[in-house]
Amino acid sequence: MSSVQWQNWDTCSFTDELAIFRFEWPYQIAPEAIASELTPAEIDRAHRFRRQEDQHRFVHGRCILRRLLGNYLGQSPATIVLAEGVNRKPMLTNAPGWHFNLSHSGNWILVAVSQQWVGVDLEKCVPEFDYKEILSPSFSESEQRFITESLHCTDAFYTLWTRKEALVKATAKGVDEDFARIPSLDGSHTVDSLIIGASGNWQVNSFLVEENYPAAVAHPLKSKAPQFYTLDRRFLG
Repeated sequence: MSSVQWQNWDTCSFTDELAIFRFEWPYQIAPEAIASELTPAEIDRAHRFRRQEDQHRFVHGRCILRRLLGNYLGQSPATIVLAEGVNRKPMLTNAPGWHFNLSHSGNWILVAVSQQWVGVDLEKCVPEFDYKEILSPSFSESEQRFITESLHCTDAFYTLWTRKEALVKATAKGVDEDFARIPSLDGSHTVDSLIIGASGNWQVNSFLVEENYPAAVAHPLKSKAPQFYTLDRRFLG
């Protein structure tokens, strides 16, 4: 698990080749105050979530994403054009040189913005989660040993799971029958395009968003190391 330095977002120049932003989801901010920057289709999608907190989390996540992209592209957040690509992964249609990915879990939202393909995954660690049933279909034998022989098995499971998720999200591969073949142990990886959706050399790094919130980022090996920033209420003010 890499140790990262979280910088305040107002030090960000919005020119980094790869930047990762964390935001603690504020229950106290009414989604109606920021929903005006979303499209009718995004509002409709938010309403399709059954739980109100999921609706609010989606609205906050999309608003944060639009504001971040607006800063990078020099555009109003409402004018950012997002479309669904492969496996419904959102993509920019009017700025093909930029890529992004979003993940959220529990009280945190995580967004990556990059000039290269990128994927991030964030999970809230649930100590009592029974992961044993998905070990065999989701992990290689060496990965299973890494988990079961670790001093903290649940933590090890989440570490490898977030790495796999980040890597498949980087190319919109999705979780399918090849998931066990997606590498997740330490190091750089060369992955066949038939497995992940895009060939090449990939770097996957784990980090903590907060205690009990493990995360991972995947990007091409040639990319620069990511910069990490913390967003606060002022970003949505």
